[in-house]
Amino acid sequence: MAQPDQSPRLVEPEPDDDILTSSPDAAPTLEPVAPARGNESGKETKFSKLSLIVIALLVLALCFTAFNLRSETIKSAGLEADVQALEGELSAANATVSAHVERLARVRDDVSTLLSRVGALSALVSLDVVPAETTIQVPQAPVSAFESDAGLVDD
Repeated sequence: MAQPDQSPRLVEPEPDDDILTSSPDAAPTLEPVAPARGNESGKETKFSKLSLIVIALLVLALCFTAFNLRSETIKSAGLEADVQALEGELSAANATVSAHVERLARVRDDVSTLLSRVGALSALVSLDVVPAETTIQVPQAPVSAFESDAGLVDD
């Protein structure tokens, strides 16, 4: 076990209740002081309770800040992964939409072609296209014996 340090330390005298009866020769005296436990160097380290509380609060604040920064880092990493997943889904959806747009363009072209053909046919059938002196002859089918006997044929 280490020997207590016997270095002198300034000790103030105890104040007397009566200043008039105290001796004027009462001056500070030097007395040896044992070092604090666990402090083998002999130097005293004193912290007031308030300073220890302040240090503890600062350490807690530092730990809390570090925890919040870590959780924000984890959140931002998770958000980056979500953004990348959404970008992948968006590009797949964009490819699907592009395929649908191409298909609809082909259907539009087919419909416009069909409409132009219908327009041409309706123009041919229209009375405005057929001249007035043109007669359309419908061939007569031979009359069957059944139709003439039943009276379906006009003579």
